[in-house]
Amino acid sequence: MFLVALFSALIAVGAFIKIPFFIVPITLQTLFVVLSGLVLERKFAVLSVIVYLMIGLAGFPVFANGGGINYIFSPTFGYLVAFAFYDIFLLQVLRKNIFLATGIGILIIYIIGLLYFVFYNMLLMEKVYSISFFIV
Repeated sequence: MFLVALFSALIAVGAFIKIPFFIVPITLQTLFVVLSGLVLERKFAVLSVIVYLMIGLAGFPVFANGGGINYIFSPTFGYLVAFAFYDIFLLQVLRKNIFLATGIGILIIYIIGLLYFVFYNMLLMEKVYSISFFIV
């Protein structure tokens, strides 16, 4: 249980080490989620991410842009939810090929996060971005 708390704290610290990048910042959270999946057992890795999410949703500012239950309506919340799916996926495929499992898992994080981002902007905020925004 100590490692669960440690990795939850590391994920929270990783949220504050960020590179501002358009709308969604690049943070070190992904690194610590990957490390939790590689070091911990499956249930403990997922539990460390869930503990981190619950602490942030309870109101503590451990996310990259704050905290609280209203963070669900943030365009970056999908990336946070995808962390738990990453650990579930990683630990099912990990025994076969660690590099392939980690690479596909990170793609899962970005795909789920991007889908939530598009859902948030198109349905909730009624914004539409052109493809040229992402190319330039």
